[in-house]
Amino acid sequence: MPKDQNKIDDLINNQPLGFENALYLLRLNHKMKRSAWNDIKYIAMQKPDEKSKMRRGYIYAVFQDGQPVPYNLQNADIFSNDWVKTE
Repeated sequence: MPKDQNKIDDLINNQPLGFENALYLLRLNHKMKRSAWNDIKYIAMQKPDEKSKMRRGYIYAVFQDGQPVPYNLQNADIFSNDWVKTE
């Protein structure tokens, strides 16, 4: 996947986003959330390395208590246009 800095800057500066653009940023290690969420701080992508027990990447959510858990996207998440980048 080419890392086009102009595209990245454009996406970050023109939020909220649809999920397809949020996924693009997730793949580049950015943290994302839906503006409608109150209980989830953000989601991020875990990419395995040589020390990982998991062999495939996955998306996880970090809740307000700071605990990460694997996250299964819902249809509402995929079709929403309220995704924003978080710190």
